[in-house]
Amino acid sequence: MKIVEPSVEIITEQNPLKRIEIAGRTCWQSEGKITEDSAMPFVQRLIARGHMTPLEHARIEIPIDHWQELNTNLSETIYGFDNRIVLTYEDMFLMNVRDYIAIGGDIQRVADGEFQMADDYMTVRFICDRAIANELVRHRIFSFCQESTRYCNYSGEIQFILPVPFEGYETGEETLWRWRRCCEKAEASYHELLSLGSSPQEARNVLPL
Repeated sequence: MKIVEPSVEIITEQNPLKRIEIAGRTCWQSEGKITEDSAMPFVQRLIARGHMTPLEHARIEIPIDHWQELNTNLSETIYGFDNRIVLTYEDMFLMNVRDYIAIGGDIQRVADGEFQMADDYMTVRFICDRAIANELVRHRIFSFCQESTRYCNYSGEIQFILPVPFEGYETGEETLWRWRRCCEKAEASYHELLSLGSSPQEARNVLPL
């Protein structure tokens, strides 16, 4: 068992497809598979499977002339998925890659670097306990990619996130000690269920938030 401190990291990657890959691989805990040229194949697989949410993590500048190629009904303001406004800025449309693909855009043009990342967009990685994550994802103006306990198999050492109320507690304090004991029992129960043939989706029910 390993205890992990909560943390926040701003993702500064300026390549749209690489940022999508960083966000998308969070779901399957497969960040270790990222290579210099893995982003495009990864994004193509997402599109082929219809798993489009990670594409919302990159917002790009679309020149007006290219927008006119895709849509002859040019307007000052258009709406993307879930009624999110796609803004116009000078001679550019700003939209996430998911919306760009939805209006007929070519992902190859994104890969070729034709479009710059919009500077009004931010991707942030939160390491936090599941209870805090559940509060975050209620804010539907944002896009989320979350590590999936349904698909991730924690057959090795399990990482437990130190709950925010416990920050600053001494390791010998009884409250923290009892919490650690519960985590140790949960880890043992999870591994036991896997050994009995349970799927990760079934075994996750013994893990704490």
